[in-house]
Amino acid sequence: MPVDECGSPPSVRPRGRDLLLPVAGPLACFLPLYLTASLAFSMGRELNLDAGRLGVVTGAYFAAGAVASIPGGWLTPRIGYTRMIQAGILLAAGSLLSIALAVRSWAGLVPAVAVAGLAQSLVEPAAGAYIGTTVDRRRQGFAFGVKLAALPLSSLLCGIAVPLVAAPLGWRAAFIAAAALMLPTVLVTPTVRPRAARPATGRAPVNVALVLLLGIGAAMAFATANSFSAFIVSSAGANGIPESTAGLLVALGGVVGVVSRIYIGVRADRARRRPLLIARNILLASAATFVVLGIGSTTTFAVAIVIAFVTIWGWSPVYQLASVSAFAPDPDRPLRIIVSVIFAGCIAGPMGFGWVVEVGSFQAAWFVSGAVTTLAAVLFTIAARVTDR
Repeated sequence: MPVDECGSPPSVRPRGRDLLLPVAGPLACFLPLYLTASLAFSMGRELNLDAGRLGVVTGAYFAAGAVASIPGGWLTPRIGYTRMIQAGILLAAGSLLSIALAVRSWAGLVPAVAVAGLAQSLVEPAAGAYIGTTVDRRRQGFAFGVKLAALPLSSLLCGIAVPLVAAPLGWRAAFIAAAALMLPTVLVTPTVRPRAARPATGRAPVNVALVLLLGIGAAMAFATANSFSAFIVSSAGANGIPESTAGLLVALGGVVGVVSRIYIGVRADRARRRPLLIARNILLASAATFVVLGIGSTTTFAVAIVIAFVTIWGWSPVYQLASVSAFAPDPDRPLRIIVSVIFAGCIAGPMGFGWVVEVGSFQAAWFVSGAVTTLAAVLFTIAARVTDR
């Protein structure tokens, strides 16, 4: 039965098949980038890929997303959530196959991975709007948690791919397997009718200060979180951990991340008051995790990898819930601005991290990440006070 994007949800608890829509799209779009990050050691020998160049590839992913984010947000209500997410999955699968079959140097990775970033910019507003308009507000924290579990789930799949596929068959086989895994999801996503475009009149003015606080704070937090996802396997290798072992640690962290994101989302549904302060507290724990990554021994580093999937990404379900609630009932305009600011952080973060590694060390880069994350927590604290007025 089609889901009406304009209407209220028929029940408080969303169906599992309905939640496949906002999970499958982001998952497919994350895979090209994070599979590249997980296999950077293996790919580096053939493609001459080092930490600085991995930062450029990661920045290209988010730069393409930034360019396409505005038209993506404009198209979503006009062609419908299902078609938008299906288009994103097909683009991501094309990115995976092009990396496997056509890329012969690190420079070739840049446009191939950028296609997945473009796909992500199409999928993200569609998935967020789907939850905001079709899931009961009392269950939106849970739904956002499930949606945001796509990223640690992609880390889980990429981590498993290292010892199970890439080690025996080569890194190109891992990209082919990922494309084969995601293509069938195009056929099983539920049908969703496109909603009519909203009239431009009668909208409340946007709180610019709150938009900037939420946008810049999230940009800082995403900058460090995406740097972690892009460089953690390479950093583990520099710390003496074999690539296959690092892949298994990332896979374990992915499991922990999936469970923790859903749990944090459920808890946010039950504790609706001041969700930004919950996000702030998780960010402070994230900053501490970055410090541990910077100073830890090999054993401590390995444990910190798993814990990081809770702290470094755990704030995002609560943040998305707080952002949607802060600008209700018309969150589209402010959230598009916030997404644009976030993309800037996503571009600058991994590129800056790679530069610090090249001129300094991984240790220095993790310490800088901790400082930036602490600043993000401060901005969330100020934003919480603004929303209380």
